[in-house]
Amino acid sequence: MEAPEISESTPLLHSPPLPCVLLVITRLLAQSNTTPTADHILAQFPHRDFTPSYRTAFVLITLLQIERDARKQLARDGSLNLWEAWDHHVNAELVVEHCVSHVLEVWSDFLRIQRNNVDLDSLLWTKFPLGRDSSTGVCRTFLHLGFYL
Repeated sequence: MEAPEISESTPLLHSPPLPCVLLVITRLLAQSNTTPTADHILAQFPHRDFTPSYRTAFVLITLLQIERDARKQLARDGSLNLWEAWDHHVNAELVVEHCVSHVLEVWSDFLRIQRNNVDLDSLLWTKFPLGRDSSTGVCRTFLHLGFYL
């Protein structure tokens, strides 16, 4: 797990570890059947003292991961009967639409304020761990957002 890059605005003390995306998603989905909003995701963010870039990156990655999982679910519903498959498809499409809408909203909100290169670099390139185990990998906003930009 990589910590945020050190810059002049970074405190000298060790920064807290970045949150694990899949753990937060699991917690959010267990709390509610609806797709979370940015506020729901930020409420799960364990370290509220991170910069807006880190918080926004985490929200974007979380929404994009939920969307990605919904798209995967669409592809693997082959064992269901016709009615169940249709129902799952409709529900997954709603999740995808919700996530896409929120991603565009969060991205637009972030860009409404004048940002410098450090802010954008932090938002696009910070590696968030997918899970607690390093073998689950990491994700960056840039890799997910490429589809939308």
